[in-house]
Amino acid sequence: MPRAVNPSSFAAACTRLAERDAFPALVLAAMLVFLLRLTPHQLVADSWLALVAGREIVDNGLPAGDTLAVWTHGTTWIDQQWLAHVALYALAAAAGIKAALAANVAAVIGAFVGAAVASRRLGASGRSVAFVALPCMFASFWAYQLRAQSLAYPLFVAVLWLLASDARNPSRRVLLVLPLLVVWTNVHGSVVLGALLVVLYGAVTAVRALTRRATTSSAAVARALTVAAAAPLCLFASPYGLSLADYYRSILLNSSLSRVVVEWQASTPSALTAVFFALAFATVWLVGRHGASLTPFERVALGVTLLGGLLAIRSIVWFALAALMFVPVLLDHASPVRELPKRRLSILLVAAAAIGAVGATADAARLPAAWYAQNEPGAAGDAVAVAASRDPHARIFATEPYADFLLWQHPELGGRIAFDVRFELFSDDQFRRVLALYELRRSWRETLRGFRLVVLERSRTSLVRALLDEGGARVIYGDGETVVIRRGADR
Repeated sequence: MPRAVNPSSFAAACTRLAERDAFPALVLAAMLVFLLRLTPHQLVADSWLALVAGREIVDNGLPAGDTLAVWTHGTTWIDQQWLAHVALYALAAAAGIKAALAANVAAVIGAFVGAAVASRRLGASGRSVAFVALPCMFASFWAYQLRAQSLAYPLFVAVLWLLASDARNPSRRVLLVLPLLVVWTNVHGSVVLGALLVVLYGAVTAVRALTRRATTSSAAVARALTVAAAAPLCLFASPYGLSLADYYRSILLNSSLSRVVVEWQASTPSALTAVFFALAFATVWLVGRHGASLTPFERVALGVTLLGGLLAIRSIVWFALAALMFVPVLLDHASPVRELPKRRLSILLVAAAAIGAVGATADAARLPAAWYAQNEPGAAGDAVAVAASRDPHARIFATEPYADFLLWQHPELGGRIAFDVRFELFSDDQFRRVLALYELRRSWRETLRGFRLVVLERSRTSLVRALLDEGGARVIYGDGETVVIRRGADR
């Protein structure tokens, strides 16, 4: 029979836990409140694509060729993220978009909690974890949107934690990175980063063993080399198999993406990236001064994720998670913790964190679905659907924020919309045509040839004026964000 729990011992354990982790608990609770209050802003073009793709898979099976868009009709479509798409669609279909948003928040906050716990297990103090968590939270706040990538954050943390733990205390648990990579392969293309980290871990372990700089056992080296060798194979553990090679190439080696999608552009100093650069500079300085407190692999992981964040804005989030895991260890060596917070203060902080987290969660559950949909361009979509129903042959040119939303809310528009955010399906000529339109080059009208309805952001004022200058063009819907224009019959 299990032994009865001693109430006094349990209370003492909770008090010790509160003393050690009061500050991280408060910061992470604040992040949860922040995420829950901003859920309406987490619905973006990739959100609608995830739901549309999930519905396509549930209704018709894994896609092979595109049938949703005009420009890419018949093009091979490899939905590498099929598992994430099906999961998000299943939640939205069963309990509404509110459930999908809740899962997104859970994945994001779960990844940050996991990184914080990992940092504590690696020896960092609660004070340093809390201090580093603040900039890490805001270094990539735009990356918390509802999309397949969010579901990969906990997988990244789990893989990195296993590798870091094995570098310090080798064990058979490191083999768990392989099934995690297999799941990740079917969730999001960022699995390439995960596989790269595993390969680098094997290389670092082998080099240290060969140079006798570590006393790692032969069994531990063999396990490290095994997972390193198997990691690239995991990138193809999908129903698409070796066909994924072309998908990875179309994403990672496509220089045209950065010309259309801001997130694929290199990070440069700006208001958007200010926190990232501050965190990056602090990390480099701490590694330079106290790098010996980290293992060689941990320093490599920080360097690789930092380089990724510099190469593409969308990759900053991986550096933020890695920094939360490793930088607190560096900070403790730069400024050692002298004492724990007072017991009464610790209990008050943990209570405040618990009350805030529970209150925000309860409030989010109480809010109606309309509150979560407040930023949806629903009225614009209805206007497009009505106009399209009156003219069954009219094709629709919708810019990225609207294309997949139209396909989600009005499935009957499938096959009539120019393109959506699956830019990996584009040819070089199609990229040029989109850029010609957005930059109003001389050939911009060729891009819109054959499209009677145009849906675009009101902020594209020059393009709106140019369209309305055409004979017979008129606005059939407009609000503060969106404009729907019906062009003349001869266009």
